[in-house]
Amino acid sequence: MKSFDCAIIGAGPTGSYLAEQLSIKGLKVGLFEKKKAVGKPIQCTGLLTKEIEKYADINSGFVDNITEKIRLCSKNNELVIKSKEYVVDREKFDNYFLDRAKNAGAKVFLGQEFVNCKENKIIFSNNSINSARIIGCDGPLSRVNKVFGIIKKMKYLLGKQFVIKTKAKSDEYKAYFDEEFRDFFAWQVPVSKDLSRVGIASENHSSVNEKLNFFIKSRKIKGKIRGINAGLIPLFNPFASNYFKSRKISAYLFGDAAGFVKASTGGGIIPSFKAIDESLKSIINGKKPFLFNSKKELCAHLLAHNMMKKFNDNDYDSIIGSLKTKKSVKILQEISRDDFIRMGAKLLINNPWILRHFRIH
Repeated sequence: MKSFDCAIIGAGPTGSYLAEQLSIKGLKVGLFEKKKAVGKPIQCTGLLTKEIEKYADINSGFVDNITEKIRLCSKNNELVIKSKEYVVDREKFDNYFLDRAKNAGAKVFLGQEFVNCKENKIIFSNNSINSARIIGCDGPLSRVNKVFGIIKKMKYLLGKQFVIKTKAKSDEYKAYFDEEFRDFFAWQVPVSKDLSRVGIASENHSSVNEKLNFFIKSRKIKGKIRGINAGLIPLFNPFASNYFKSRKISAYLFGDAAGFVKASTGGGIIPSFKAIDESLKSIINGKKPFLFNSKKELCAHLLAHNMMKKFNDNDYDSIIGSLKTKKSVKILQEISRDDFIRMGAKLLINNPWILRHFRIH
């Protein structure tokens, strides 16, 4: 029976990045993926902020498009800000990080589905290993979480998008805010000048199809549907731990499995990478990571998400209008949404009256 210092379940970007970092630190790492290939099916927009430049070589062939502007659209108002965003091919992106994990020394096992754990014996569908640490990077419906019962309750948005052949500005990502889908927002992400990912997400899963059709019709987005993607987006739970320890094994959750996702935007890759960087020493020592900085940022996103659920069209129109000042636009252009607390604090100092929209109904 093979033995590892650490067994990572799930070979998406989070699992592969973690495998690479722990291998660099000298641990013997096994990276296990139930699918025979990574990166499919596509379940996200593939849109990343420029923060990804800190973690990846963006010239490695996984970038489909680079947008230079974000257009924020309410019912009766718009704001355009300059912001570099990367639209990635998730299959190529995921395999880029998988190759890095392999090159760092991690042993990769595809087609290995995690089943259960007995003491430090980790059981797969057709194999077993020993490890003192198991880390679930296996998505929102994590099997690792289910086996160890680390997070008892997790809420999810359901996201759905069409890949549509339609004319669009290839340098511009659009985000739409409307009281008809107030519990999140809608998006149009250009893969090229004639292909876009157009979607929406909602906490009310049964309403997603209706809201997506309403959005496409109301915004007059026309074109041939070339593909359909859907997936669960976990909502961060500030009271949940990502750690469990028994006498024989330490168990952790990262990425979507832990709910490390920005509730205001649905993005999880950068927050997960940051949480990993903050946790490496704790994982090596088999201890609980406290993740103060990561959880602080994710709490701010969750607060914004909960407040935005109460907005109406007048609120969205007014807020977007208030952000058109030179100072506000400069803040939005210079500070990434992955540095959300600093960006929000500067915006509030510049426009304190925005707080009147954050009311209790």
